[in-house]
Amino acid sequence: MKKFSKIQFILLNIIVLTMMIVSGAFLIKIIQLFLTNLFLLFSSLYLLSKSPFSKQITLLIIFVPILLLYGGGYIYDLIYDEGFTGEPFFWGYLLIAILIYLISINRISKKNAIYFFIPFCFVLTAYVWYNSVENEKEKIELTQMVNARFIDKIGNKYSLNSFKGKLILFEFWTTSCANCPESIAKFHELAEQYRSDKNVDFRVVNINLGKRHNENIFEQIESEIKLKRLYTNEEIFKQLNFNAAPTILVLDQQGKIVYFGYPNFNRLTQNYLPNIIEKELAKM
Repeated sequence: MKKFSKIQFILLNIIVLTMMIVSGAFLIKIIQLFLTNLFLLFSSLYLLSKSPFSKQITLLIIFVPILLLYGGGYIYDLIYDEGFTGEPFFWGYLLIAILIYLISINRISKKNAIYFFIPFCFVLTAYVWYNSVENEKEKIELTQMVNARFIDKIGNKYSLNSFKGKLILFEFWTTSCANCPESIAKFHELAEQYRSDKNVDFRVVNINLGKRHNENIFEQIESEIKLKRLYTNEEIFKQLNFNAAPTILVLDQQGKIVYFGYPNFNRLTQNYLPNIIEKELAKM
């Protein structure tokens, strides 16, 4: 098989790297993740077969630039917490580098590597999609957020700006929500863990559904709530741009949204609520 010249090989690698980077300009993250992983796998196999260099040098040329780029961003984010979104890309590309290395030393066949990696790519993409839709804080329009209003049991009125100064967690519930009682119970357990910490506060917010508001269910659930209670109406769905309960809203001490989405009490989930709390308390 005819090999590329050294210049041709390096130019092709630059083209591959450029295409992978600029794909983010016209592909959404989930699609970009899936397609660039497959593109890197197959282009690496092709380049390995046409390389004029030794296998070791070929692997360095193909993978060092892309892994340095995404690995550097990943490490920087671990230190400075700047919201780097390239972590799944880094792990996918690193796995490809390992697979191509194993192919180059004849530990696995190309066919087996492809059969392994394609399902992995689907799983990785599904995992990233799940975690991206879970935290929906970016969906809240700040202009609408300032209009959100709550009242307490005796009629005092509050806005979200009223709660600055502490890390605060709101759990929204409705009488039509079958999962809300269980979620509220777990929310109580979480609040109990931080009962002595004056820097964090927990509020349970009932959303009155108007004609769909079931007073009997309301009284039953309300009687079990020991935390501070707030009340609002259906307008909150428009103001905070969500449509389901239970939902958790976490605000930091400056009133900025930290998390907005499903209440995760499972340690295996990315947005595990105790982890979110500890991370924010460490900043205070």
